[in-house]
Amino acid sequence: MSDTEVCRMKKDDPEQQTDLLEVIELQVLPNHFITGEKSSSLSQTESRISQRTRVKTSFLCPQCGKSFRRKGDLVRHERIHSGEKPFSCPQCGKSLTLADGLRKHQRSHSGVRAFHCHQCGKTFILPSHLKRHMLIHADSKPHSCSLCGKSFSQLDCLKKHQKTHSGARPHMCFECGNTFHSSDTLKRHQRIHTGEKPHTCSHCGKSFSQSGHLKQHLRVHTGEKPFFCSLCGRSFSTSRNLPAHMKKHRPDDDEN
Repeated sequence: MSDTEVCRMKKDDPEQQTDLLEVIELQVLPNHFITGEKSSSLSQTESRISQRTRVKTSFLCPQCGKSFRRKGDLVRHERIHSGEKPFSCPQCGKSLTLADGLRKHQRSHSGVRAFHCHQCGKTFILPSHLKRHMLIHADSKPHSCSLCGKSFSQLDCLKKHQKTHSGARPHMCFECGNTFHSSDTLKRHQRIHTGEKPHTCSHCGKSFSQSGHLKQHLRVHTGEKPFFCSLCGRSFSTSRNLPAHMKKHRPDDDEN
């Protein structure tokens, strides 16, 4: 309503004036100045919203007491305690806790390695694997062993290392009885019995049982020689050749 229209109001119509003033006050005053029934109604609405919010965060884990906003999140969390793995890979039978974990695992069967390291050219199936790999180039090793001080770029590597101090070797090979600190070490060992060679050279097709052996073999094609003699500068493709070479600089060591 314009100022002109307000001035045209009849002086003898107090009811109309009162109604108009109420409209103007409601338009001008912010919400927190409104009193009476409207304020009470607003307070009740806020109370209902607050109650709904509390309901959303009321899904509690009976095992550890952790709370979740959605029931589905609680169901997935409870699998940590129960060990349930309802999602199975149709190709290898491996079971996983989460559907997303199964989707990521299935990429390993596709062989597609779409994520490339721009520094060394190494490729990976998952972006998370590339991210862990990049720590090697950054030379960052933030995870240190409290017992011996050795540092690692990845927390998983530190955990595996710490098992060597405990002396525990819970993973046993049923073929020969040898025991190992980690399941990964056992898996690599079992390839001796199975003859499995999953690591293949992209240059010549030769296969290897361990990734480290493939990495060493690739230097034949690339000509890389990362191991240097600090005395003469000669380089070698494998670390085992360097100690033999160093003895040539210290012939007295053979006499002793």
